[in-house]
Amino acid sequence: MFKHSTSWLPVFVAIFLLFSCDSPVDEHRAQTNTITNLRVISLAPSLTQAIFSVGAEDQLVGRTDYCEYPPSVLELPSIGRLDLPSYEAILNLKPDWLIVSSLTPPAVVERLRSLGLRVDHFTETGLEGIIEVLQALGHKLGRMEAAEKCIDEFKSTLNYYRNKISKTPSHDRPKVVLLYDIEALYSAGAGTFPDDLIQIAGGYNIASEAASSWPQLNLEILLEANPDVIFVTFDGSEIQDLQLRRRILSLQKDPIWSQINAIRSGRIHLIFEDYFSIPSIRSLEALQTLNPAINLL
Repeated sequence: MFKHSTSWLPVFVAIFLLFSCDSPVDEHRAQTNTITNLRVISLAPSLTQAIFSVGAEDQLVGRTDYCEYPPSVLELPSIGRLDLPSYEAILNLKPDWLIVSSLTPPAVVERLRSLGLRVDHFTETGLEGIIEVLQALGHKLGRMEAAEKCIDEFKSTLNYYRNKISKTPSHDRPKVVLLYDIEALYSAGAGTFPDDLIQIAGGYNIASEAASSWPQLNLEILLEANPDVIFVTFDGSEIQDLQLRRRILSLQKDPIWSQINAIRSGRIHLIFEDYFSIPSIRSLEALQTLNPAINLL
């Protein structure tokens, strides 16, 4: 069972829907100087994990309430929410560099800069975006050797799963939907890293046909698409696990929901939400569940 963590999924959904259409700033691409003694504050769980991945955790001096992995990061002081941080807490840590993602609103970024702080914005688009962030942080923080090793392992894992799936065209593969909330039906569409993971695992993501990258689906859409496999994210706790399994049992008895192939055949699975809400090398662990569930291995 996964360690229960503070669920930041509602924040992720709300903020990402607001800012996912903004043009990526990607200011880190323009930063070329390598500095190995920077005091860094990360305002995104994905960036916090990336810093640990490249072995630069000794330069991290602050985090947000939602940065909980790896567990050792909890020893660092928190500056509050990623969308509404404590400016006083940030200033008290005397950082040289703040790194943010699209989950931090532009107004907060501008406020931080107005305080004389250096802030760079990182954008992760798909699994390739995770690699680009690792490269950028590895270069900036003087950890390129560790970053390249991490990236090589990342690519090797992707290739392993790509080689496991058949050459079947994507539209002939099992139809899959990922639901962040079984009631609100939030999902992940084309161009997102969860969409990449579903494809690499051998499935066809029905939400890839949605107009937005992070769509909110409805029952009518699910009935029409009729997915073969459904994945529902959960926070890793035994309580939510039990609650969702009871809800799934009720859906199997529902005259409408039971018309969906995945519900009728029992191919609805719970999967740890962090794998699909925090783009990092840890997301690849989802393939261990996705691949056999999609391909009935």
